Amino acid sequence: MAVPAVRKVMRATQNNVIVNDLRVFASAFQQFAGETGEYPDDQASGASFPTGMEGYLKETSWGRKTPIGGNYDWDKNVKHKGTLYEAVITINDAQDNEIIVSMEQLGEIDEVLDDGKLETGLFRLGKRNTPIYIVSE
Repeated sequence: MAVPAVRKVMRATQNNVIVNDLRVFASAFQQFAGETGEYPDDQASGASFPTGMEGYLKETSWGRKTPIGGNYDWDKNVKHKGTLYEAVITINDAQDNEIIVSMEQLGEIDEVLDDGKLETGLFRLGKRNTPIYIVSE
């Protein structure tokens, strides 16, 4: 009886960490764009800081494995499922660090962040069903 309750709490904690991370990261990228007039390039990959973002993201969990596996990444001017986005944060599989999450859990994250639908809103499934958080369309 205690095991399902513990799993439920652990999952809610994972979801809350993802939600908080995405909000903090989006704010940092928006602050950068406000100060420089544009979003940073996406030359970095995986856990690396996008060029110019070190000071904005240094004290965050950007470089660490996410609670659902994979790493946060930055995409600028990229297409996801046929739509071109100006700026998105993605959660990508990394070598020896795959995303391990169900569609149900992604839906739970979306309900907190957004509209509860992975096809619409700011939190969606991008190319190859990668979770994305839209910073700017």
